Amino acid sequence: FLYRIIAKKSFIQLLERKNYPFFLVDILLSSGVEDTDFLRKKNQLEKIQSLLTKKGITSDLSLDEEHGLHELAVNFQINGMNVSCKVNSDLITSAEYRKLCKIHKELENFRTPFLVLSNSEEVKIENEAKLLDFLFQKAKTGVAIQRYKGLGEMAPQQLWETTMDPEERYLLKVTIQDAVEADKIFTILMGEEVESRRNFIEKNALEAQNLDI
Repeated sequence: FLYRIIAKKSFIQLLERKNYPFFLVDILLSSGVEDTDFLRKKNQLEKIQSLLTKKGITSDLSLDEEHGLHELAVNFQINGMNVSCKVNSDLITSAEYRKLCKIHKELENFRTPFLVLSNSEEVKIENEAKLLDFLFQKAKTGVAIQRYKGLGEMAPQQLWETTMDPEERYLLKVTIQDAVEADKIFTILMGEEVESRRNFIEKNALEAQNLDI
């Protein structure tokens, strides 16, 4: 259950990085937008348009006559900047959105509010996001989180507890399946050509995960 909620949050964040705000994704999921058949019905998109209007969000509905699919151009602001995105077949058929729909359906049987037993007390939590925040906050109790640029910055005891203790440490084996491609990427990221490194980062930045390890 929690794994699905965390995965759902991750896919929503991926879509947010592509300028699909949470409020829009939430409306689409709640409205049952699961495949492109939804886009064939103008009245369905008009319902979504109405929900957006109630939130003060403007949108424009149009028809892709070649494919017989409607699309909705949504206009909103992020930090005072005008941003737009389109609810169309590209979004609905994207890997992120399809996986998000699957997880959303799997979670439909779990009704809110959630009831959590904490220190013998029942706590009501109204939605998935607040449930994760609550549980993560509880998990951090008594835990100190520190970041280091390298092992050499750690005190001996910290180094033993986090890295060297054979009873606690993890050894991970990295297997390079394509040495040529790996060398190419390594050269781009670690080499002296700034332009190629910048282009690589701009192209792949939105797909990056687990940078802070």
